[in-house]
Amino acid sequence: MTLFLIVGAIGLLAALIGLVLGDVDLDLGPDFLSLPVAAAFVGAVGFVGAAVVGAGGSTPVALVAGIGAGLLLGFGMFRLARGLMHMPTDPATRPEDLLGRPGRVVTTVTADRYGEVLVELAGQRVKLGARSATDIATGTDVVVIEVLSPTSVHVEPADTFWQLRSGPDDHPAPGGS
Repeated sequence: MTLFLIVGAIGLLAALIGLVLGDVDLDLGPDFLSLPVAAAFVGAVGFVGAAVVGAGGSTPVALVAGIGAGLLLGFGMFRLARGLMHMPTDPATRPEDLLGRPGRVVTTVTADRYGEVLVELAGQRVKLGARSATDIATGTDVVVIEVLSPTSVHVEPADTFWQLRSGPDDHPAPGGS
């Protein structure tokens, strides 16, 4: 039983080393022989084997049970690690993604100095420095019309922005066809 506990502890230690040090580059061959998979296999062999011996089973039965559990847990770890490594992610945001975004003024913007606006980008509110050709009061809805830098934008009041971009053909006359 002591030998099985030592083997289980080695597997647990390997898993902890992998967690603390991150991706330890041990080239053990194919992908299914990575550190997390090996640690899961060794830990399961040791601890399941010790449990079987502790429950009165023989050493050969404990070894077979431990190897079976190790293969199952190792395969599960392989699938988990592979899924995490190949998980699709959203593309990185770029300053150009701010163009046309609605926002709200949180610090008054004047024609001669920067103010601040909150703009939602990639599901997060981002506070940016803002310039405008006209004064815009705190609380006013705005639209980003130009990106000046990654942290500053040129904005226009939303109502002005939408009025300038709609023409007579955009709104049918009441009761007309």
